[in-house]
Amino acid sequence: AEPPPKSEVSEEAKAQARALAHQAWRERLAEIEKMDERMWKMYHGVFSTVEPQVGQLQAILRQARDRQQERTWLRNRSDGELDDARLVEGVAGDR
Repeated sequence: AEPPPKSEVSEEAKAQARALAHQAWRERLAEIEKMDERMWKMYHGVFSTVEPQVGQLQAILRQARDRQQERTWLRNRSDGELDDARLVEGVAGDR
């Protein structure tokens, strides 16, 4: 059987679903090192303060990892990887 659309759900059922979700949230907080609502608010306050910096640090670390994997140009090689200086000279007709 398919569940009814949200618009057809009674207010009583919505309130019961909210209560169940809140109870599950409280149980999850209890599982996380016995965290109560006051500690959750404090944790959330601290986390929301540093969240932008955490995102910036993640981006910096991601860029550093990507930079290590970038292709590096080898100079004065006649075989293998292409030498960017020779490519420019060849296009410009210097050699």
